[in-house]
Amino acid sequence: MAGISLFIPGLGKDGGDGDLKVIGYLLLDEALGEYDVETRLGLVEMLSPDSHTSGERYPLTELPRLFDQLGARLEGGGGKPS
Repeated sequence: MAGISLFIPGLGKDGGDGDLKVIGYLLLDEALGEYDVETRLGLVEMLSPDSHTSGERYPLTELPRLFDQLGARLEGGGGKPS
């Protein structure tokens, strides 16, 4: 399973805006499909864009391709995100 950090403009550093989190899940459902979000995605962390994290950040439009590539790698299909 993969985890994801979703950076949402307008979300406070405390992450307390429930409406924006609901929108975040709807965006993930649209980008990846509800089935994949529920079955192949582990931790979903919703953060303010100015939060400091390690790792690369990618636009939401690239998420489906990168998620599929990661899924193929985890399932033994090889390939690297590009």
